[in-house]
Amino acid sequence: MSLSQAQQFKQRFFDSYQGFSAYYQQKERSRVKRLTTLSGRIRHFTKGYASLTKALNTPVQGTAADIIKRALVDLAPQLVDTKAQMVACVHDEIILEVEAEQAPKAQQILQQVMVAAGEHYLTQVPVVVEATMAD
Repeated sequence: MSLSQAQQFKQRFFDSYQGFSAYYQQKERSRVKRLTTLSGRIRHFTKGYASLTKALNTPVQGTAADIIKRALVDLAPQLVDTKAQMVACVHDEIILEVEAEQAPKAQQILQQVMVAAGEHYLTQVPVVVEATMAD
């Protein structure tokens, strides 16, 4: 992609997502030494100001981390009856191992817990979770 094409792509993106465009412009103008996630977790920049990338990403990715951590804590007690085991957590995914007959129930519990964890922090946007089963 040429520089001109990239600039056009960026402009079309900002035109489509004007809320993000305003967020981007506000962060571009700011000189922040402290950023927070929606849970209130704080990231300090003691050696200068946050770069534009950090100013844009920290609140978003940090809040996503807060959501998955909340889901992990809330999930374990709800899975007891299914005997499902959490075997991995990768970014925004939780992988369970469960016997086939309990899989639909575990899938439903996982979706409900993840939606609730997201809705705890994201009060103004819909939270959508996809869960799939595999061998």
